[in-house]
Amino acid sequence: MDDDFIEQARGGSTEAFRQIIAIYHPLIWRTACALLDDPVLAEDACQEIWIDVWRGLPSFIAGHAFRPWLLSVAAHRCHKFLRQRYHAQSIFSETVIPDLVDPATPLSAIFQSETRQELYRAIKLLPREHQQVITLRYFADLDLAEIATVLNVPIGTIKSRLHRAIATLRQHDTIVAMKLGDHLS
Repeated sequence: MDDDFIEQARGGSTEAFRQIIAIYHPLIWRTACALLDDPVLAEDACQEIWIDVWRGLPSFIAGHAFRPWLLSVAAHRCHKFLRQRYHAQSIFSETVIPDLVDPATPLSAIFQSETRQELYRAIKLLPREHQQVITLRYFADLDLAEIATVLNVPIGTIKSRLHRAIATLRQHDTIVAMKLGDHLS
């Protein structure tokens, strides 16, 4: 069904493009929030991402996977935003996480508990690359291949960063690490 909307949008159908936005906007929003750490900046980026997607659709190769292409467009725009506006070292902000956490996920119970602040502090202690991987994996809900696409690094690097980030969180011997242990594996 997505293929039909994509093909119609490639042909210039604005209604089909609206359907694509309806389907993929939550993914783009979570990814932009995870990469930019600023809901206002993420909203601006999302608008420009969709403009970039509209302009780029004619060059999208039919039959190829759309989601990785879309995530590449989103990542490129977010990186451009970061280059244009210097951003703080930490990519993990308490203001963004409530927007990223889906109440239906198992992690939601953790975020509704008193350990929320402890989780923020623990993740902020991680190196930037590890913060990105944790945020994209567990808050933007991207798979490893998608994270590799977004960050433009090999999947092996993503796996090692994720492994190290989880190990570091577990070393903190916090309630958060114990609660997240089942979800971060």
